[in-house]
Amino acid sequence: MNKKDLEVSSSEMEMLVKIYRNLSEPRRSILVMGGNLLLASQNAECNTKNGPRKAG
Repeated sequence: MNKKDLEVSSSEMEMLVKIYRNLSEPRRSILVMGGNLLLASQNAECNTKNGPRKAG
């Protein structure tokens, strides 16, 4: 069965509609990864206190 053929329940669809409507707020994006919905603020990079993270 193709992943694109999975059924979505009406309650899941209603939740997606609510999320989509909330995306009209500025500086927000939605990411779909591995079937999980993630709301991410695009300005999160500006909120770092110590600058970019460094490895090590």
